[in-house]
Amino acid sequence: MQEPTADEPLERFRDARGARWVAVASFASELRERVLPALDALLADPPAPAWAELVKQSHYRRVVRLELPGGAVFLKAHAIGHPGRRFGQRAFGTRGENEWAKTRLLRSLGIATPRPLAAGALQRGLGLARSYYLSAEVPSPRTLTAALQTEASASQRAAWLGALGEDLAVLHRHRLHHRDLHGNNVLLSPASDRPVLLDLHSLWRVPLLPPWSRLRSIAKLLASLDDELEMGEDEVFLRAYLGAEAVGDQLEALLARARCRARAVRDEHWGSRVRRALTGGSKIARTKSSLGRSWRVAELAAETPERWFAEALAARGVAVLKDEAARGKVVRLASDAGPLIAKLELSTGLDARGRVGFGRSRARRAWLAAHGLKLRKVACPAPLALLERSNGETLFAMREIEGATSFEGFAAQHAVHLPPEERRSLVDALASFVARVHERGGHHDDLSAKNLLLRRAGSSFELYLVDLEDFRLGAAPSDEQLVRALGQLNDVPPRAFALRERLRFWCGYRRARRLKMEWSAERALLLRIDAFTRARVERREGRWRAEGRSGFEAGYFPARTRGASP
Repeated sequence: MQEPTADEPLERFRDARGARWVAVASFASELRERVLPALDALLADPPAPAWAELVKQSHYRRVVRLELPGGAVFLKAHAIGHPGRRFGQRAFGTRGENEWAKTRLLRSLGIATPRPLAAGALQRGLGLARSYYLSAEVPSPRTLTAALQTEASASQRAAWLGALGEDLAVLHRHRLHHRDLHGNNVLLSPASDRPVLLDLHSLWRVPLLPPWSRLRSIAKLLASLDDELEMGEDEVFLRAYLGAEAVGDQLEALLARARCRARAVRDEHWGSRVRRALTGGSKIARTKSSLGRSWRVAELAAETPERWFAEALAARGVAVLKDEAARGKVVRLASDAGPLIAKLELSTGLDARGRVGFGRSRARRAWLAAHGLKLRKVACPAPLALLERSNGETLFAMREIEGATSFEGFAAQHAVHLPPEERRSLVDALASFVARVHERGGHHDDLSAKNLLLRRAGSSFELYLVDLEDFRLGAAPSDEQLVRALGQLNDVPPRAFALRERLRFWCGYRRARRLKMEWSAERALLLRIDAFTRARVERREGRWRAEGRSGFEAGYFPARTRGASP
């Protein structure tokens, strides 16, 4: 579709159902002859015509891609919702009409947006029933998030971020506030060197845009790109946002406030998304019965958690990975969803029923932790289902990570035989993984080698966190928690990793978390970690001696040797 001119004529009309429409003149005939006669079929589930494809669906909006003779078009259909919103949008404009007006406004300000083609509203009685918006497809699009994940050059990345900073400055100068500006609502196209802004029904023009509101908008965008931005690239964005005002002190102050606020926005976003794992939504389904409650990914049938519980309870032989008699068991199951691991808690005492009743069961903690780690992009088994029975029994089902082995077993048996470059690669992967967990506000009460899984990918290694019942979401670990976590992880056989490799782990961890410490404080911390590990080894060797076993035969040297140091 050709680009419109500034004075392109518009057409206003009503269709056969009485919906009012406004459209650019060059698109009006195609709208009347092809789109409107098939509108009900286009919004069916699934869309009936072969030239329509469902792109996105939620409780209040459907987005359908239409392949028309003049080019591809996106149709958004917004449900109005409860009566209050019907009358409110009748008075202040519908989502479709607002997106139409705001898109045209931004294009007049020189900000790239998808070309607006038409907007419509269907009235029912004194209120509104549905609103529509149509826009042209951006050629060969990719989101800013996806583009920054590619091997783009530093100059290209700086150009994208600089252009986006300039556009955001234009919005704020005209008191325009985009309430949902994030990396996936910004498109990049080879046909244009400017970012293309989406979802403009979330754009408000306000009488006053105070500094704190501008800062939150900046922080939300930076938080959405947290994984993709390299060191210093947020400064490139803010320098372009400030423009001629980007003097040293002002830039440093804004940069510090934006980074702090971005962390708060990120944590707030993660918290709200984790809560959806219990409230349900388009991806998580809930079921309540006389036996209790269950949650599952939406693709699974309602009876699946109970069926998996029965199968795991009846499992015998090699399928049982851990059996604690009446307390619980861990079972490997084969299912339509693929191989999975089911963890059962079978205690039905008063304390177990109390934990379920108050939402404190171990299975629920694992379910929430898995969703929290998924949001933080920390590798762990994908959660599939949670079942809580009123009698205290619970099930937590997660997808099995095929080809993975315990880090503890690998370190004890195979690490010593790895070539030096692969050993260094393994240590570096472990350091960056643990630093990512801690930097993103997670803390595992038992971060020992047995609670990490390892999978080889060529000459590199992938790590996964398991035993999520003991994982805590919240702030980064305190000093005491850090000593405990790294001391637990340091407790691997000395023959697996030499002292220089353990020190390499610490340097990689410190660098990944950007920790700045004086040498005296760093040395004191390492000595505390070493003391924790030595005490842990001595307690275990004391138990082994009482049982008539030798620590040396189990792969451990006495704790007084250098090899036990971090």
